[in-house]
Amino acid sequence: MRACSQQRFDSPDRFHVVRLVNRHFMKLWQSHDPEGRKNRGLVSLVRRHHWKLLTVQQARLHQYLALFPVLRALYFARQQLNGFLVLKTLTAKRAKKMLPKFLALIGQFERSPARALAATLTSWLEPIVRMWRFSRSNEKLVVESGTQVQLVLRAGWA
Repeated sequence: MRACSQQRFDSPDRFHVVRLVNRHFMKLWQSHDPEGRKNRGLVSLVRRHHWKLLTVQQARLHQYLALFPVLRALYFARQQLNGFLVLKTLTAKRAKKMLPKFLALIGQFERSPARALAATLTSWLEPIVRMWRFSRSNEKLVVESGTQVQLVLRAGWA
């Protein structure tokens, strides 16, 4: 089981990169406001992409983030990062234009409490840029292989 999970992260795909970013942000949020992190309504608002929030939801979220300036900065940086991570099928020319902006954003994370996230994103830079160029990834293969491993473990063949 361990060999499969290590193999999966040798070449991170879009799903795992976004999940890692979200996990880092949730941990940072808990360190700054443990009580707010337990509020299910806030968790729901924070986890969504900002372009999918209704006007009322955006107002509530901005009202909460106004109380915590550090969280506000991290939230908007994370939204910007997620915007980069969901890009698909860019031309080589457009990807070259986006790369300096992406590196600048990683630089902001390096100077913030999210240093560990910045280090991981820097080490995964090549696969992330590859995700921009190509819409297909190994996401389906990773999920299917994980399912196969679970079936084998349940059957007791491991």
